[in-house]
Amino acid sequence: MGRLSTHVLDTANGTPAKGVRLRLDRIDNGQAVRVVETTTNADGRTDAPLLIGEGYRPGTYVLTFEVRGYFEERGTACPFSATARFGPIRRSFAILEALSRRPHGTIAVLAEETGLPRPTVARLLNTLVELGYATQVSRLMGYRLTDRVLGLAQGIRFIDHFVDVAAPHMHRFTQEHGWPLYLGSISHRAITIRYSTAAESPLSFERTALQRRSPILSGALGRAWLAFSTEEERRAILRDLGVRYDARLTAAFARIRRDGYAFAVLPRPGRLQGIAVAIRKNDRVMGCISMRFVRSAMNEAEAGARFGAPLNALARAIATDATS
Repeated sequence: MGRLSTHVLDTANGTPAKGVRLRLDRIDNGQAVRVVETTTNADGRTDAPLLIGEGYRPGTYVLTFEVRGYFEERGTACPFSATARFGPIRRSFAILEALSRRPHGTIAVLAEETGLPRPTVARLLNTLVELGYATQVSRLMGYRLTDRVLGLAQGIRFIDHFVDVAAPHMHRFTQEHGWPLYLGSISHRAITIRYSTAAESPLSFERTALQRRSPILSGALGRAWLAFSTEEERRAILRDLGVRYDARLTAAFARIRRDGYAFAVLPRPGRLQGIAVAIRKNDRVMGCISMRFVRSAMNEAEAGARFGAPLNALARAIATDATS
């Protein structure tokens, strides 16, 4: 008489895996039909066969093991979790970053800096060499990065080009109007300031803001980016932020598109406010520019009326030069 059984082993500890919940489903007409649901015993087996007798018949079955709960109950990270799956990637980037900080590095030096075991470092370096991102200089000097890693920075090099193009336009605007400008681009759940004329503005309250991160959802730069990006990009950004795209946000973005500019949403009245416009080429947002002003000098309506058109003209000029 045929039967189906299973035996679950914890190979990390060399013991039977007791307490693993599992279920067996049969696929009938494309639908999963539960056959049995049980838990492994002290021997890592089930107390009764999963299939036996008349129930043991040909078909398509799916056997699912709930291993996450097994590892969590033992205070151990599940090797099949997202964190564990990304572990090799994190370690590889740790090696790349460590090598990027020096002309070359030995396995011993890289192991000490990253905290990774030497065999792991050696294995990752071999992979990087095979892929062409690293090369071994010598046994004494160790390894160095190759110029292939520059290909990973194509987007960053565009930002450098973008800043070079935008800077003269922004300088002329600040010379004419006095107010400081800030050029930003999206970077991992925030807008990063790439360039600013704050240092040359007589009306600025800060000397520099480079690499400062501005919130996407409440900052003027971020709201302009969201409003003028494509629907697909907008939804992806909001999903990454864990924000629900509701009717309130839909109306807010529609208003920004109608006006042509966005303002920061301040949690409480402050002395400074920002008005931002998007730098666009076709449907793509390349970056955003904001002008920071003192609220005692003008309110939002006055800022929009006076500077909305000049800022959008500035954005169009930058977009034209950046793509020409």
